[in-house]
Amino acid sequence: MTPRDKRKPVIGRKSVIVAVTIFVLGYLSGPVLATNNDEDPKFRFGTLPNTGYGPLPLRSASPFQFLRLSLLPEGPGTLDAGQWELRQTYTWANLWAFERDHYIIDAEIFRSIASLRYGLTKRWQVGVELPALWRGGGFADSSIEDFHHTFGMGQGHRDEFPRNEFQVEVHSKDGGVFSLNSDDAGMGFQDAVLSSRVSITSGTARCPALSAAVHVKLPTGDNRELFGSEGVDWGISLSMSKRVGDFFAYLSVGYVCSNSDHLNGVIDLRRSQWTGLAALEYKPFKKTSFILQYLCNTGPAQNLYEFSKTTHELTFGIQWGIGKSTLIQVGVLENIFFYDNSPDIGIHLGICRRF
Repeated sequence: MTPRDKRKPVIGRKSVIVAVTIFVLGYLSGPVLATNNDEDPKFRFGTLPNTGYGPLPLRSASPFQFLRLSLLPEGPGTLDAGQWELRQTYTWANLWAFERDHYIIDAEIFRSIASLRYGLTKRWQVGVELPALWRGGGFADSSIEDFHHTFGMGQGHRDEFPRNEFQVEVHSKDGGVFSLNSDDAGMGFQDAVLSSRVSITSGTARCPALSAAVHVKLPTGDNRELFGSEGVDWGISLSMSKRVGDFFAYLSVGYVCSNSDHLNGVIDLRRSQWTGLAALEYKPFKKTSFILQYLCNTGPAQNLYEFSKTTHELTFGIQWGIGKSTLIQVGVLENIFFYDNSPDIGIHLGICRRF
């Protein structure tokens, strides 16, 4: 067996370059947006004293995690009574993992999530998410290989396989084989998620804002085509945030219990997982902010190489407020520490409107 290329546990240079580009463009655009919008007292985002725009609402993009409920990164704020929020997010991610005789995951995914929330009271909101997922070979293999070559980065055996082909093959340690190929590529609706969040406190000059939430994933997706699971998942989470000058710090912890303990009878899955989020938002302009967030999840699989290890996903993004009620979010996602159990790189776009 040929030894696998080992990359150092640092953030990929491609993501650093993209993140720096986003930061520069965002910082240059900040004064322009500030000139046009800063005098608007009715802007509907970031109105609480200890809560900015919040983390990017980007769930874990780890392999095997798509069928499970995971923590949605968000701040502790809630909508006002009678207020609606409509959000549409898009996430593209390139997945590459290879260890000879054990597994290969060569895929790209595109996930779309439409969500609607409503403020029942000033401190209590409810919501629903309707996700859809496309999976396939994608288009970016050549660009990623060229980028790696240009900046002297290892390919991790990526260049030994055909480009832009969808291939998943995982050999479990007891001899079973889980596999997907081009016949399994395509799009499908996933399981819907219901949520309820209650604000405990908006915080003070010394104390952070704090809220608690309950999440329930319903088996509305097609589990036969691996777009959904067979049962109901539920989870609870606790979120807090604190403002210090132009910075907002966020911390969240969540616990999820799943009804499913296997994937196609081959891969054993954990019934419970822990999730943690740490984020720092910098808001140098009234309607422009930058966010750096770290999301970790207990590995979804049991006794299955790196897929049993905790996933670590780092996202850098920028958020712009437009008009009185619209928020635009852009982010770049990178895996750190363990590279085979999370995306090689991802791009996130979100559009949110309150009314």
